[in-house]
Formats: sequence, structure tokens, C-alpha cells
Amino acid sequence: MDKIHLREIARLLEVSEMTIRRDINSPAATNFNLESYGGFVRKSIDETSADLALKPAKQNSEPEEISLCHIAAKQVSTGDMVFFDNSDYNNEIISAIDKSIVFTGVTFSLTTFLELKTKPNCNAVLLGGNYDPSLDVFKTDTPPSWFESIVFTKLFITPDGVHNDFGVTFKDSYCVSLFNEVIKRSIDKYLICPKTAMDSVAAYSINFGHFDFIIASESPVAIIDTITSQKIGLICEI
Repeated sequence: MDKIHLREIARLLEVSEMTIRRDINSPAATNFNLESYGGFVRKSIDETSADLALKPAKQNSEPEEISLCHIAAKQVSTGDMVFFDNSDYNNEIISAIDKSIVFTGVTFSLTTFLELKTKPNCNAVLLGGNYDPSLDVFKTDTPPSWFESIVFTKLFITPDGVHNDFGVTFKDSYCVSLFNEVIKRSIDKYLICPKTAMDSVAAYSINFGHFDFIIASESPVAIIDTITSQKIGLICEI
């Protein structure tokens, strides 16, 4: 295959996405012509190829992913009750959280749950239901009764689109409905804003005003007026 997502590899091999990441970065992986970038694995491009003009431009999503995730991880403190969505960024976020921090992580994503289980001081909670492998989430018509009593101190959501006119948008209606319920029960609500989502629009929206902070690798110029008018905090490196 030209490329395949880590989530799909994890599903096919019935292991966690983090296991795949560790295997790809292990010494044994140097025997294979593979490289990873932005959540995908693909065949490596031969640096010694005579025709470098045909080489695709190097993807820059992985450095940005690491930057965003480390910023997000720094927001987690001991005693937090944190909700994580089903985005590809969660493994890096959770991996970057200091091992000494004692927190509870709640998710409806199987991959995210498995990553939470790797943290020695994390109480990992998985919302149940019928598993949807295309989204890597468990879906249920009615959240468990105990869910209504939870107050999340932190919420991390990564949208499919962020647009000045159409707000924060997602491809799946179920995810939006669950996010709206979690937002009602959350104190600090963080929107993780990758460059790939900027000026994009998906089918289902959530108002900008529901979020308290936007995490970005650099100032998101396209929506800066909205951030200012909605009085949303901006957390970024630049």
C-alpha cells in the first residue's frame, strides 16, 4: 500500500496504536523501507534517488502534531478529570503527560483508552456501546447514569474543520452530540486547532463560544477576530 493509517494497522493486528508507533521507531524497523508521518505509515522515499525532482514535498504535520500535543499535555494537572475525543492527536498528548501526574481520563475511543492505560497514575475510563471501527468509538443511545454526575475539569477536542463563519465543525453527528453533552459538564474546554483544519468546513458544527481556549502551533490568523470577539484564550508557541 502507498500509505495506511496507524489506527487501521492497530485494528488489523489487534494491538494498540502506541504499540505500532513503538515498533516503527524500534531498531528492528530499520530493516524495512517504512516511515511514519502525521498518523500514517508509508513506504520510505529513497534519499539517494537520482531524480529528486520527483520526490514529494516533505510532510510537516508530524512536527506540528508534537508541538500541539506537548502544549495540550502541559495543561493536565494532578486531580484532573479529563475527557479525550477520538482524534489522532491523543496518543501524543497522553504520552507527553508527566508520569507523576495523577488524573482520570475518560474517552469513547478504544485507541485513546489503550493509551491512557499506559500511564501509571491514570484512572482510564471507557464509555461503552457498539463499536464503530471507522471512527474508533463506542456509540450508545443513552450514556450511562454515572456519566451525568461527572464534572470534567479539562476537555480536549480536535475538530475536522475550523472556519470563521461556520465555527467548529465535525464529520460525524454522533460525535457532535456527545461533545455537546460533555461540554455541558466541563470547566476548561480546549479546542486543539491543527493547520489542516483551518478554513475547512465539515457537516456538523459547534459554536466557538463553547470553548475557553484554543491550542495552536502558531497564531491562527484566519480566525483571530473570532477568538478575540468570543474572548477565547489562545495558547501557542509563537
